[in-house]
Amino acid sequence: PISGHASPTRIVADSSNIGTVKIAIMLGARRQQEMLAAVGLFDRSPVEVAGSAAPLLPEQFDEIHAATVSYGHGIAVSPMAFATAFSVFANGGEVVEPTIIMDGKRRRTRRVISAPTAAVVTRMLREAVVDGTGRFAEVAGYRVAGKTGTAEKPIAGGYADDENISSFAAIFPADSPDYVVLIVLDAPKEGAGRGRTAAYNAAPTAGRVIERVAPMLGVEPKFEDLGRGESPMVRSV
Repeated sequence: PISGHASPTRIVADSSNIGTVKIAIMLGARRQQEMLAAVGLFDRSPVEVAGSAAPLLPEQFDEIHAATVSYGHGIAVSPMAFATAFSVFANGGEVVEPTIIMDGKRRRTRRVISAPTAAVVTRMLREAVVDGTGRFAEVAGYRVAGKTGTAEKPIAGGYADDENISSFAAIFPADSPDYVVLIVLDAPKEGAGRGRTAAYNAAPTAGRVIERVAPMLGVEPKFEDLGRGESPMVRSV
């Protein structure tokens, strides 16, 4: 757990809800909404699937909802919409229109953050795997960067006390991103001596998937240490 001051890198790496709320307060609800809208999380994914689900959004997006959304509650989106938004970091700050049709056509893109900002966030996500909650997603040689997500499962009248929705969103290779992997687990079981959080189920699942598919995709492993101690230094909150 974080105590005292923490940089945004440590907030991301350690999945600090308190830290993300403080950042949300500094950002403001309006700017937060603008970014969520820019990456497509307020709309149905345009992918060519009839069942592409519309997001579930709060009726009133006030400061309280801005705080809860900052750590993953109060808004629900489809996996495709989330993967598209997350791929901004792998695409140098651009959102690329998703598709499941391999027709060779160039997909529409739009810039939502600068390339240097995307690179900084990717370095933060790399730190989350090297020295944070995503450490079980690490795969030797493939420089995984990513973020755990653990939310109580919505049920009638509120949230379940004993069931989670766990996820891990990954980019690899972190130093030259080519691929995004998103793992979402519905009510994963608690392993022996381990909790139900994404760090212990979705993250290692993502690691195993990457370990299997990376060689098939022609990603060459590289074994230099690109993670520890190289995260960007940003003002503490």
